[in-house]
Amino acid sequence: MKKIFLSLVMIAGLSGSLVFAMPASAAPDTSTEKNIQELCKANPNSSVCADLKDPNADTALNNTFRNIINVLIFVAGIIAVIMITISGIRFVTGRGSPDAVTKARNMLIYSIVGLVIAVSAFAIVNFVLSRL
Repeated sequence: MKKIFLSLVMIAGLSGSLVFAMPASAAPDTSTEKNIQELCKANPNSSVCADLKDPNADTALNNTFRNIINVLIFVAGIIAVIMITISGIRFVTGRGSPDAVTKARNMLIYSIVGLVIAVSAFAIVNFVLSRL
């Protein structure tokens, strides 16, 4: 009964973390951007317009940073899945030895925690960078 309960908790935890990892996006408000561009045409020396001279500079930096972080989090996720697989194999091959089962269970718990952290970090990084 404990194994079934533990399995259901793990499945629910992984499913819940994937649901919350979905980034939400809304349509950009272009009316404000158009108003700023019209004002900058009238007064190009204002401090607001100075930031708009090269709009692609920040976007390129954000994209580069986002790509690097996404690759690192992807690698962390792959490592967590591999560790979950290894802990499952250790659990099965432990043959009921209390020491081996405890080590496998701890490895599984830490791997799942790592996977949840990686998925959460992915969601947070993408959310924050989409707001910049």
